Amino acid sequence: MFIWATIVLLSSILIYILGDLFFENDGVNYKLYFQYLFITSIILYILAFIFKVFGKLVKPFTKNRCTKCGTPIPKGHIYCLKHERDVIEETRKIMEKTWSKKGKA
Repeated sequence: MFIWATIVLLSSILIYILGDLFFENDGVNYKLYFQYLFITSIILYILAFIFKVFGKLVKPFTKNRCTKCGTPIPKGHIYCLKHERDVIEETRKIMEKTWSKKGKA
């Protein structure tokens, strides 16, 4: 989010500079665009800061959940025990196929 706010801020500064160089009162109200982009970038910075703080505040209260079924799991795990066994078995089968192909070649 901070990256997008920085991009918008830099583009608004670029529009302001280019407007001063090339559009000298030709009926183009580039300063209005600059103000809109500048305000948008400030709002993005504020939102990014709020999301960053909010994410850090919420993280200790959320439980880790299995990515396949959503049941609560211990810290550091990705899957519950049932799905972890399934993933290990699938990985083992893939590795066996890979090694058997290498042995035939």
